[in-house]
Amino acid sequence: MRLRGQLNPGEYVIVATRQHPGALLPSLTCLLLGIAAAAFASTARSSVILWWVGTIAAAAFFIGALRIGWRWLTTGYLITTHRLVGRGLVTRTGDESLYLDSLGQRWVREGAPGSWLGYGSVYVVCRGVHHRLRYVPAPERFDAELESAYREHYPLRAGYI
Repeated sequence: MRLRGQLNPGEYVIVATRQHPGALLPSLTCLLLGIAAAAFASTARSSVILWWVGTIAAAAFFIGALRIGWRWLTTGYLITTHRLVGRGLVTRTGDESLYLDSLGQRWVREGAPGSWLGYGSVYVVCRGVHHRLRYVPAPERFDAELESAYREHYPLRAGYI
């Protein structure tokens, strides 16, 4: 995964990761529902209204599956010595940077599928705004790396700021 933009002077990347493949499970669900709606539309030829309802539902589900897949392809997270960089934190068009010095409380939450498959969400508070990093692989380890980046690389940030 590449960083769009440039690093600050003296900054380097510690961890670069992308979303867990488990983020594609909702896309698979949309795809299966789209196939079921397309099958319904193909068998509902006796009524024009039912055919249109099935066709529109199938198209909506297929578009939803594509959007979720595209989001998975374009979302990733980087921890550098100075900041946490994420695609998809606030905007979908570019990278969003959260400086480590301005980070507040952090916590990790794993749902049932996430604990089985090895992904979860890392919540970060930065200047009063809650950010959710979704489908992070090994979220406990990612949070530990974020904490160690905050503690161990402070002299590099202090020299820059």
